[in-house]
Amino acid sequence: KPDNAGLVEFLKPLNEEIVKANSLTEGRRSDFFNHLKAVADSLTALAWIAYSGKDC
Repeated sequence: KPDNAGLVEFLKPLNEEIVKANSLTEGRRSDFFNHLKAVADSLTALAWIAYSGKDC
């Protein structure tokens, strides 16, 4: 398992895409809001790969 600094660097591109996807769901709601929100929430669910709790 990489150290915390290595993990942060590894996940940086994913985090940038999550931020972009979430920004598309803010402000004026488009006709595709539900689709965009589903994608943004799905990307956010990928954050589990950084979990370092008990038994990891």
